[in-house]
Order: sequence, then structure tokens, then C-alpha cells
Amino acid sequence: MRLDVGSLQELQEAGYLTTKLGAQPVCVFWHEGRAYGIDDRCPHLGFPLHRGTVESGLVTCHWH
Repeated sequence: MRLDVGSLQELQEAGYLTTKLGAQPVCVFWHEGRAYGIDDRCPHLGFPLHRGTVESGLVTCHWH
């Protein structure tokens, strides 16, 4: 499935872009030259993961 979130330039500049797939929040991160799309909700408390950090390819919720 393809989901348009924004341009590659916008993603690279911002580091992430968010959108929804129906009611599902989605975040696309730019990390080490590649785009990665994930559910934008922490599975524990539902906090938006785009507010967290990405280090060594791991997304960490800001609340954890």
C-alpha cells in the first residue's frame, strides 16, 4: 500500500512526517538515509511516537 505523507525533501528536513490512514495515526521517520513508517501510537499508553526519539534505529516513546 502507498500512502502519500509529503515530499522526500520535507521528510529529510523535518526528520519525520505524520498523517492518518483512516483513523490510524502513522509516522514516517527519516533515519540513516531511509524512510520508515510506523504506527504513531505508543502501544502502552497511546502517546504520539513522533514526539519521542530515534537512536540507533530504535524509536523511544517520550513518556518512557
